[in-house]
Amino acid sequence: MMMEKKDRDERETVVEKLRDIEMEELKYEIAHLRANDEFMIEMFKTTLKALESLIAIARMDAYPEGPSDAE
Repeated sequence: MMMEKKDRDERETVVEKLRDIEMEELKYEIAHLRANDEFMIEMFKTTLKALESLIAIARMDAYPEGPSDAE
């Protein structure tokens, strides 16, 4: 009887430790995903700025004297 309780307590302790380890791993994965999301957002912003610059250059090439009054 006493041995069964001791075994059960040990199993519960092991299960709790495994659960704690899993929680720490999940926290790490979530932090990694958030950092990746932030990086992707910054890359998107940078790409958008580059495209805006390219559009401005294309407009200057298309209208070297500036836009006409007809527009």
